[in-house]
Amino acid sequence: MKVKELSPLVAMLAGCTFAKMESAVKVKAHKAYRALKGKVAEYDDAVKDAAEKFKPDGYDELLRKVRLRATVDEAQNFNAMTAAFNKEVEEATKELGDVELDVLLDDSQKLTEEEFYAVADSNDRLSCEEIERLRKIMC
Repeated sequence: MKVKELSPLVAMLAGCTFAKMESAVKVKAHKAYRALKGKVAEYDDAVKDAAEKFKPDGYDELLRKVRLRATVDEAQNFNAMTAAFNKEVEEATKELGDVELDVLLDDSQKLTEEEFYAVADSNDRLSCEEIERLRKIMC
């Protein structure tokens, strides 16, 4: 799996709560999260930095208009601006994002199926697809 593919999964995991789990499972799930987060941290920082540097002038104002009630022209302008912006950020971070990760977690960090489903049970908002994507990186 490439770093750029793992990054959104780690972000999804960051939004999960561990409140309903037993302490031992919470700790193990948190350790797995930290290990995964460490694998994408440099890439995530580079994306954030590139996004700040390449953000077009007037982007935030146009975003507010689009969220409220933009004209068709404003929406089209925003879409074009966003596409160009995203392309610049992707090009600037491509080298870091394309790194292939052979091992995501070592055996001591991986969750058992039962432990993983405790994570899923604690997060009712996760879709079936999201649960499966997380299971593949955590088990």
